[in-house]
Amino acid sequence: MKFMPTGTIEIDQNSLISAKEFAHEFYKNQESNDFCDDEVDVSSTPKWALQHLDALTKSLKFAGYEVSHESTGGFEFDVNFALVSTCGVESHADELYGECVCLILHNDGLIFKQGREKITAGAGDWFIFNDYKPHQVKSLKSTTALVSVVIPVKKVAQ
Repeated sequence: MKFMPTGTIEIDQNSLISAKEFAHEFYKNQESNDFCDDEVDVSSTPKWALQHLDALTKSLKFAGYEVSHESTGGFEFDVNFALVSTCGVESHADELYGECVCLILHNDGLIFKQGREKITAGAGDWFIFNDYKPHQVKSLKSTTALVSVVIPVKKVAQ
């Protein structure tokens, strides 16, 4: 079995608080609409979520990956750095970027699954997945939300 590359970086307290508040509001909005809205919300990435890119880039480099600049054009004003929120989503394939890094900013009980692999990641954990392949996010309890930054990456020739 081929395992997804994973790692961890430190997330500052202010970002943790902001992500928790964002997750709470996202969950309340989903609940008030009887969870009939889109299962995954993709929005522009706030500054508190982007300030960890240097640490993430270094951690990715150690794992043999780098941010894919071919389609993104760099870090500034980049639409490919998406803030992704969900309370759970059934198996699907996005087919947008291929390999992506998912940096968890808040998770209070969701499991990411792709193929046979399952990851229960906390704030600061990251993992690489392929958005062309089916993946899902399942809840471990009733009131859950996950907030992450998803960025296209590519393997670096060694």
